[in-house]
Amino acid sequence: MSDFRFRKGVNLPMEGRPDPHVIDVEPPSKVALCPPDYPDLKFRLAVEQGEVVAAGQPVLYSKEFPEIKLVSPAAGRVTEINRGARRALMSVVIDVEGEEQIIGEVFDTTRLAKEPVDRVKAAILAGGLWPLLRCKPLAQTANPNETPTAILVSCMETGPLQAQPGVVLQNKSEELALGLQALSRLTDGTVHVTFPKDSAQPTLPENGRFELHTFSGPHPAGDAETQINFCCPPGPNQKVWFLRAADVALIGELLKTGVAPSHRITAVVGTGIKNPAYYRCLAGAPLGHLIQAAGSTTRPVRPIGGSVFTGRTLDLDGYMSGNATTLLLLPDDVERKFLGWTYPG
Repeated sequence: MSDFRFRKGVNLPMEGRPDPHVIDVEPPSKVALCPPDYPDLKFRLAVEQGEVVAAGQPVLYSKEFPEIKLVSPAAGRVTEINRGARRALMSVVIDVEGEEQIIGEVFDTTRLAKEPVDRVKAAILAGGLWPLLRCKPLAQTANPNETPTAILVSCMETGPLQAQPGVVLQNKSEELALGLQALSRLTDGTVHVTFPKDSAQPTLPENGRFELHTFSGPHPAGDAETQINFCCPPGPNQKVWFLRAADVALIGELLKTGVAPSHRITAVVGTGIKNPAYYRCLAGAPLGHLIQAAGSTTRPVRPIGGSVFTGRTLDLDGYMSGNATTLLLLPDDVERKFLGWTYPG
């Protein structure tokens, strides 16, 4: 096990740190899948407006890689297909109704280390979780037709107010181990697992090629792409895949139950709400639903899905990003002060 310590970096002081407990949120009346969450993929529709869909049913599929799909997080009816400039797909809105769900292949957890690679890969693709796998360089979605030289799983976050894996992964040790075992089948190399130096060591499967690394110091010590440069830098024509530990647990849950995980734990943080905490809700829930659960304030806010450094600005009447574990709400006061040009700064 190797240890890396960062002496220089960025510590951005921000208020609104979440309480380390998870709160269940009532199911919203509608959810949405938003293709802009995956800017490197171009999607096509697998459903039509007015069609009834089951939880886990494919709604969108990639134009370049048709096997990459986004599935519905809930049963219901497709009520809106919103497009933007040049008819680009912006969102597919589903009114939640019914409990029908698609159950895929259930794996024998004791034999997962010996399962054929194609079978494991097909299950992840069918469950709509493949876009969670990203590739360095450029952090693009991993190509399912390639074999990476290594895979890195980051069990830490050092960005300001980011969701901490220690909270998101509570009572998920079995799912995390199953997900790691599945990832070991996708590469001929090593699965590198990184975690903070001052935290407990994650439990690794007994079978497989795994290597542990500890990181400490300011941001970007917890950035997965930065960690790759130290743990397993790719050579010419080599690919290294990476993903968050929370996403690995989702893969493990999918293989264990055969059902695509429909809920996500989101850290709703920042000074734009009253009760910053971790909230468990349906994936793709409306932002207003999460903000209401966290206690909205009267101040104008700017929602950001993900990190304040690399996240994407969202619309208040939009939906939670499909690949972010943090919803950051910053004050967005736009009131102009009288003779403001005379103020210092």
